[in-house]
Amino acid sequence: MDLNTQEVHLSHYWNVIYKRWKVAVSILAVVMIGTYVASRFAKPLYRSSIQIQIERENPNQLTVDDLFGIASSDQEFLQTQFVLLKGRGLAEKVIDEQKLLSDPSFYPPGIGGKTPAQLTQARESMVGGVIGSLDVQSVRGTSLVEVASIAQTPQLAQKIAEGVGESYIRLNNEKKFESVQKASEFLERQIAQLRADIEVTRQQMQQFGATKGVLSKEDASSIPIQRLMKLNNDAQTATQSRLEKQNAYDALSRANPESVTGGDPPAEVQQTVSATIGGLPADIKFKGLTPGSVGLYQINTVVPTGIPPGSAVPIVISVGGQVSQPGVTIAVRN
Repeated sequence: MDLNTQEVHLSHYWNVIYKRWKVAVSILAVVMIGTYVASRFAKPLYRSSIQIQIERENPNQLTVDDLFGIASSDQEFLQTQFVLLKGRGLAEKVIDEQKLLSDPSFYPPGIGGKTPAQLTQARESMVGGVIGSLDVQSVRGTSLVEVASIAQTPQLAQKIAEGVGESYIRLNNEKKFESVQKASEFLERQIAQLRADIEVTRQQMQQFGATKGVLSKEDASSIPIQRLMKLNNDAQTATQSRLEKQNAYDALSRANPESVTGGDPPAEVQQTVSATIGGLPADIKFKGLTPGSVGLYQINTVVPTGIPPGSAVPIVISVGGQVSQPGVTIAVRN
């Protein structure tokens, strides 16, 4: 097979560049000048961010969802909060509460001389600007969410970011207060039903006494007396239940919504927990959720006396019959 090859030297490329050096220099100059002009006259953008802790309410606290058996996953809850943070409703609240239409850097035309209808139209037209400037990202491995705003001035970026955080927290408090109101209404209906049942029972007892005549309470062996005593016990039980619900309703009605939705003590593990250190049983002081952490449990125990000091004293923990992996040690010093 006959192959025709041609060797190309660097001198060939140099000759091409040398012949057209003016064109190459012109292109380079245009690119450099364009870059300088763009960077010289471009307006800088500023970014301001805040962090918000988003987590479910205390699981030990009774909510309306618990009353009606409604359940949702953590992922759905987090995605819902992301949609709320970048929603039109929250953006409109930020514009109104932070008075952004009066800020020339946000709305240059200003609000002077505008009618309420024009102000409403201006606010609706600027909602997209607030939403478009937001960047919502979750902080990996935590329940924190970073809300960032990008604007033409640092003051405007800070005002939008902080406004979103404040409006979101205020919206959550309003939702909690609404949940308390719904729980109060539910308890009111339950109490009214109990009162009606008690009234029906009372009337039945009166009718029973009227049809059977006067009964002696001394004759405990009488069947009518036994039935009447059973009705009386049922009425007392219903009354006690009504009083408990009435007390719960009264306490809930007088309570501050923030105190009702406040935190409870750390939940403790319900399963049997035991520990041995150096082969000796250790006294368990606490077994439950770690305060300030999500999904992290801790066990507080006292090192038993008589353990010889050492840098690798074996420790074994048992939770509900499940024993920890072997080879775990702790250091013990006098």
